[in-house]
Amino acid sequence: EDIIRQLQFIADQEHIQIERPALRSIAHHVQGGMRDAIALLEQLRSIGNITAAEVKQRIGESGEELVIQMFSALEQNDAKTITHIAQELEERGIPPELFLRECLVATRRMLREAVEDGGGSPTPFLHLLDTLLTALREVRWSPLPSLIVESAFLSLCHEEKNAARTFF
Repeated sequence: EDIIRQLQFIADQEHIQIERPALRSIAHHVQGGMRDAIALLEQLRSIGNITAAEVKQRIGESGEELVIQMFSALEQNDAKTITHIAQELEERGIPPELFLRECLVATRRMLREAVEDGGGSPTPFLHLLDTLLTALREVRWSPLPSLIVESAFLSLCHEEKNAARTFF
């Protein structure tokens, strides 16, 4: 609720018309990341009167479907799709930090499943976690944050060309 009040204050100061449910959608989407919320509000300001439906249309219910697509492209060593997904992240206004956090959550879930099943090696997941954590640190200071996401996944695709991996 605090992030919603802060966003409302910023919207009022910047003369951005936004409905309360739209603020809730933004707050939910960024999972408490104030910088991500401000960046998303800034990207949406050109709409005029921002509604929850418009927020969901721009960012989707979440970036989860893009996370699944990204891991699928990585598993298939599909660099072209990786670049298309990175472009879609930008077009939909999904903050790179948020996308990377969602990727980290999915990777941790897959790591735990591999360890609990006992059949898979945790090594590919540990390498993936390390790469994503590095990208998350770098994205905060980059003048082109989406480029960090794209390059992280492309480097994983290139590095692991011959490695057998199954993420989903």
